[in-house]
Amino acid sequence: MDTSLCPAKTDKGNQVIKDRSTKMKIPLRSALILCDGKKSIAKILAQIGGMGLSADDFQQLHDLGLVEFVAAAPSDKRPLSGASAKLQDLGLAERYTLAYQTAVQLTSGLGLKGFMLNLAVERAGDLEALKSLAPKIQKAVGDEAFKPLRYILDNS
Repeated sequence: MDTSLCPAKTDKGNQVIKDRSTKMKIPLRSALILCDGKKSIAKILAQIGGMGLSADDFQQLHDLGLVEFVAAAPSDKRPLSGASAKLQDLGLAERYTLAYQTAVQLTSGLGLKGFMLNLAVERAGDLEALKSLAPKIQKAVGDEAFKPLRYILDNS
């Protein structure tokens, strides 16, 4: 897969983001959210690094009819530096969405013992609310599982 291609959500992709009609893992959904037709696959992967995705996952999004590929804009062809590929490149709403989805994935996997924590995460309306729940989530899921959420929250 050519990582200089820029995936753009199709109408179906936008609908899936709104109504969650297609079941997908959180990292793949996070990638779909970032598909705006302006960022290259390489840049999206750098922004959500550590979530276990590869360029081939974007082919899966394409096969599902959720994205289409467009050629990278000339400014997107520059090499990515560590500083330019951080979560700060995302808007506030995108960072919240990514943190929220990660927190929901972590807490929903706790079963009955995490039910109340999962409800608290679902009520969290902004990044600050999620940050205030972070210690409870970390305690419930453990340090290793918490790392992706910690990364998102620390870089927001």
